[in-house]
Amino acid sequence: NTEPNQTAPWVMPGNYTVRLIVDGKVHEQSITIKKDPRIKTLPKDLHLQYDLSLQCYNGRKECMNILNEIRSYKAKLQGDQNTPAFKEINSLETTLAGTNEPSFNRLNTLFASLFNVLQDSDTPPTTQMINTAKELQQQFILLKKKWEALKKQ
Repeated sequence: NTEPNQTAPWVMPGNYTVRLIVDGKVHEQSITIKKDPRIKTLPKDLHLQYDLSLQCYNGRKECMNILNEIRSYKAKLQGDQNTPAFKEINSLETTLAGTNEPSFNRLNTLFASLFNVLQDSDTPPTTQMINTAKELQQQFILLKKKWEALKKQ
């Protein structure tokens, strides 16, 4: 009865259609997901938990995609490691331990941590969780703008 590690948010209670396509043939099955009757959390709070979890999940996916782009870009600049551009790319990728500067690696880790806290709880998200999700999203948007501007140079 051990649950698997979550790789995506748990779905909300409701009716769903599962679709499997094999060799061009479509197989569909309707399923109903019911809320665990032991959980007393209100539907609006479960929905908030889901929304924040999905935001963290998507944030991680985007961070990982950008980190892959950065690594590819750095490979092209391998001979020019002392250029300001290379140093700026490094700072977007990873920041030094002990600093509070955001980087895609740091945000990836923070999104994962918040995701795990949200998914491991049957209680409404706390104000701190909500504020952390907002802050991470703001940091991600700023870093992504920096990365997009750097790619254009």
